[in-house]
Amino acid sequence: MATATGDFVVDFTDLSDVSPYTNPNLSFIGGNVQIIDGSLRTASGAAAGLVLSAAVATEDIIRTSIETGWSSSYNSSGFALRIGTNNTSFTGYFVSIVGDDYYIRSVFTSSNFIDNFSAPSYSAGTVISFELQVSTGRLEIFHDNVSVWTATNTDHTQNLRPGVYMGSQESAATAQQSIRSMGLTGIPLTSDYTARKGSTLTVTHTLPSGSITTATLNGEALTIASQSGQAVNISFTDAITTSGVYDLVLSDGTSTETFDVQYNLIGLTTNTIQKEGVSIGARSDLEIDVLNATGSTVLGTLTGLTTDAAGITGQTIVPAGAAGDAVRVSGYSEAAGIGFAYKTTLGLL
Repeated sequence: MATATGDFVVDFTDLSDVSPYTNPNLSFIGGNVQIIDGSLRTASGAAAGLVLSAAVATEDIIRTSIETGWSSSYNSSGFALRIGTNNTSFTGYFVSIVGDDYYIRSVFTSSNFIDNFSAPSYSAGTVISFELQVSTGRLEIFHDNVSVWTATNTDHTQNLRPGVYMGSQESAATAQQSIRSMGLTGIPLTSDYTARKGSTLTVTHTLPSGSITTATLNGEALTIASQSGQAVNISFTDAITTSGVYDLVLSDGTSTETFDVQYNLIGLTTNTIQKEGVSIGARSDLEIDVLNATGSTVLGTLTGLTTDAAGITGQTIVPAGAAGDAVRVSGYSEAAGIGFAYKTTLGLL
């Protein structure tokens, strides 16, 4: 048994039961979907619907992959792999899966049949993938990354999103009518949260209430300030020095849940301190006050800063203010016998 792979992957076996299931990287059209017993299913009585990438694919290769909760002997999975547009007419390519019978269609306002075939037998836990190469129109289906079918079709080339069609359910879906993990390829990702170094962020998770024991960002330990129910307050006390999108991993000691965090470090991109046109040299007693453009608000008081032999401090994190904000900087070094002031703008470090 393997887990689906892609630019975006969600392993439902790691998540607690939730209804409805939501995710900022996904778009949901039509029926209500939920997580039950570690798998994604359509809710009882819900209409058919689509689970698609929230963003339009930007790459030449677009792929949707699912780890099945059923085997080829089960003849009513109710799922289809899909690459298409984000609309209620479901325009795009469909691969309907009924046991080992696959039906491939190009859907406009009506369905244009491309092919059908009997796939090799497979077991529950097999990863089935459907891939489109936009530039050539190559369509291909894989079982655990082994090709089982290919064809060419160029009906759809614009505004495409990978995803899954989930059939309607008159009663609660069974494990055989569910998927264990899903992967989407060719899409830009949306961050779950945005945080600033030194801040405290409230994160909502699906693990058991009040159970979080550790939190890490890009492997760096964070501080759990408090938690209540499925909301945990995380203080970003890490050693990360560069802005970027990082994995925030919450753990209860048994299971984990991962979020994408746009992590911002904002401050002075560099300072070169001179006295009468000459570097102050390597110092370790530099103190700086950073104020807003009018000088009415202190954005940060920074002490114990160091300079190298050229009098350069390097990047300096400022706790308040936004990237691009105009600021006034004033400071001094007692050892160098210098005070200084200048205007600049804050940057993303």
